[in-house]
Amino acid sequence: MIDTDAIKKNITVLDVLKNHPTHRVGHDYRCACPIHGGKDINAFSVYDNGTRWKCFSGDCGSGDVIAFVMAHQQID
Repeated sequence: MIDTDAIKKNITVLDVLKNHPTHRVGHDYRCACPIHGGKDINAFSVYDNGTRWKCFSGDCGSGDVIAFVMAHQQID
């Protein structure tokens, strides 16, 4: 069984995005959406110390690191 609580505790969305260019805006990090491949560099936000994300330009949703990997890899 996969310990999703341990994953969420030890891996942030920012860790997963380490090779994707992000920039800081206040307490958040912004970038083009890596899920749908958007071009607006402010459309995707990572917040709550890197533990939560939200896409503002597509229908990608929001969530924690598990939800991000599932959306990015198109896993149900």
